[in-house]
Amino acid sequence: GRMTDRTAPQPAGLPVLGQFFEMRANPLQLLVKTMCEQGGVARLVLGPRTLHLVTHPDYVQEVLQHKHRAFTKQTPGFAQLRLVVGYGLVTSDGDFWRRQRRITQPAFHKQRLAGFGEKMIAIAHETGNEWAPIAADSGVLDVDREMMRATLRIVSETMLSADLSKDAAEVAEALDLLLADVRARTTQPLQLPLAVPTPGNIKFRRALATLDRLIHEVIETRRAGRERRDDLLQMFLDAVDDETGERMTNEQLRDEVVTVFIAGHETTANALAWCWYLLSKHPLVRERVWDELDRVLDGRSPTLDDLPKLTYLGQVFDETLRLYPPAWLFARQTCEAVEVGGYTIPDDSTVLISPYAIHRSPEFWDNPLGFDPDRFAPERVAEHHRYQFIPFGAGNRMCIGKGFAVMEAKLILAELCRRFCLDLLPDHPVRAQPAVTLRPADGIWMRVRERVRGASS
Repeated sequence: GRMTDRTAPQPAGLPVLGQFFEMRANPLQLLVKTMCEQGGVARLVLGPRTLHLVTHPDYVQEVLQHKHRAFTKQTPGFAQLRLVVGYGLVTSDGDFWRRQRRITQPAFHKQRLAGFGEKMIAIAHETGNEWAPIAADSGVLDVDREMMRATLRIVSETMLSADLSKDAAEVAEALDLLLADVRARTTQPLQLPLAVPTPGNIKFRRALATLDRLIHEVIETRRAGRERRDDLLQMFLDAVDDETGERMTNEQLRDEVVTVFIAGHETTANALAWCWYLLSKHPLVRERVWDELDRVLDGRSPTLDDLPKLTYLGQVFDETLRLYPPAWLFARQTCEAVEVGGYTIPDDSTVLISPYAIHRSPEFWDNPLGFDPDRFAPERVAEHHRYQFIPFGAGNRMCIGKGFAVMEAKLILAELCRRFCLDLLPDHPVRAQPAVTLRPADGIWMRVRERVRGASS
């Protein structure tokens, strides 16, 4: 019975290898299937490693909140990410993390974010102006690439006051290579350490050196110069830990800058790309978004004051994050044996939490695969379990950039959706690729046209 055998159930799999090949071939499907068939805690065997998948919101809350002291981020995946971001907020742990979070927190306060809003609106507007000639021609564009460009510009402007704009392409290229490599490393069973001079490792280290050089140049220039900028880097430079009076070292600054660059760029871009995809597939939802935009904006660009009034647009974005959460899977490592959902999880084992699976749980969502922004209407959100919708994680490690990301996404959507109609191309199948983030495998190609206000297309 349950009390004697405290080991979580495991789906049928191969001897020894277990779910290894399934996890490599189609992780999304495996995670959802395991949740549906095995319940809120299940074991996955991937060759030599046994992992625990936790999908019931109550048990997720145990891991991320009630028993969070039993869990660290010392997992193999985070170790790979550390090769790029070092010990930034996403990858660090314990007292060091607590200190960095204390120092960084003020940079993300509401008043501070308002200053970034102007830059977001300006970049959304510029993106629209670049689309206009393509739209006049009923041309096509890859919205994934377009959103990547827009969010990279926003993160460069708000983070480093576009000090990097001249090098933005170089940074983007270096980051792209590094992330692709991290993706590969996390899926390959055997990798040679970075010190081994394989062609891949040489390229990796060269890209890392490029990134470090550019970021350290910006930090040095800023430390030496008298000019102060109203951006995240300035806040990080000024920040003092109120408990110790210490400032960040250049190394810590570098890690936090790279962290914000990666966390604040690809994730938001992916979510926006999926949003355009879903709006095209659900024209009635799109009509409602257009009606709201016409009513609230009356033909002008959005301002920050408009955001609270664009409630339906916010629901559409939430429902996008439910179906396609960019952070589709994250992990923790136990630092002691711990009981979760009544099962024993041994010391030093990996626990997987998959927002993608949790967000598709038939136990907590009606019509789990349907796209229905009304489920995020305020009165219905009040009935949600606090841990059934966690696109930004939860507990004390919840994403510090949540307010930033939602603001940026809504401003970009409002400005571009008010001006354009984007339709999926029939001959470009769209497939979700679970890499470091949940991204469209071959982009999302769409036909773009100018929208005539008030006219149904």
